[in-house]
Amino acid sequence: MKYCYSSLLILNEDDIANIHPSDRELVSKQYTSGWQRCCFEYLGESEGYKILKDGENILRVKEAYIEEVPAPGFKVGEVVFLPRKKVNGVIKKIHWHIKKCMPIYTIVVNGKVSGYQYFDTDIEAIV
Repeated sequence: MKYCYSSLLILNEDDIANIHPSDRELVSKQYTSGWQRCCFEYLGESEGYKILKDGENILRVKEAYIEEVPAPGFKVGEVVFLPRKKVNGVIKKIHWHIKKCMPIYTIVVNGKVSGYQYFDTDIEAIV
């Protein structure tokens, strides 16, 4: 599997035109102003669109910034243990830390998005 981080800001109609027509409703609900440094699974290309997967969401985009990166240690939707808080959480989003060149995880704990940014070293897999 290939992974990448991608950025696509949606500021006007020209930006929306970069998204496959069938995916625009999903993007308008999940990524209201686009995305910055979001980590996606890269599924390839089809009909001039790059295919990106974010958890259960699959997006087709034309002119987004995309750079290949190593696979994150965890996946969107995965239940993990957070030793710092001594609780379980669910990975909601994965972004890419430009300076540290590693994934950053947004995690939901007890139904609320944690205000803390987690790295691979802050998270443990539940086996």
